[in-house]
Amino acid sequence: MTDTHHRTHVLTVDYAIPVYAQTRLFVQSETETVAATGNQGCYQFSVSPLMTLTLRWLESGGAALRVFDPQPESSTWDGRICVGGYIDAMHSYHAGDSDWITLLYLGGQPVQPADIPGSIHSQAILSDHNSDFHRGLASHLNETITTWLVESHSPLVMQAQAAMFRNARVHLFGQLAPDDDPIVAQFALPLRLYAMTIFPP
Repeated sequence: MTDTHHRTHVLTVDYAIPVYAQTRLFVQSETETVAATGNQGCYQFSVSPLMTLTLRWLESGGAALRVFDPQPESSTWDGRICVGGYIDAMHSYHAGDSDWITLLYLGGQPVQPADIPGSIHSQAILSDHNSDFHRGLASHLNETITTWLVESHSPLVMQAQAAMFRNARVHLFGQLAPDDDPIVAQFALPLRLYAMTIFPP
């Protein structure tokens, strides 16, 4: 019989975690933090967790990227991340040729994106859902800083700027950049921004 206390779990089945991220992901339970390694993010706890798990970057106190339940069916992660909070700062830089990149610093907490209207999972705002900043927000976690990158010509840049100046809350949606993305070598946490929800201040 399998010892559930030492069963190996994986973060993902169909999605291959980028090589640069395979030594930087950690899963935190209520009692311990363990490394998630390899292209599937294999991890193992010494004691079976009972509460929600947190996926973190670099260390036990690192940026919180995702929260999920400690069941086998939670291994459906595809590298996509949603975090809710406030944009604290923006930085634009010349990335070569005519390319400019804008970096957003977000202080916030991870959100489960599946039930959020307009998320990259649903791709549409559902008519029977009200937009709610707190929906799915992991408010039990302390805020951490995540960094989000987007081409400077994207309309998301102007929206982010407006949200920052208005001190409006946002949900940012993105994904770990693939290994062949040139920004990987330039940033410690390279999240590519794909979508944004802005809430009234």
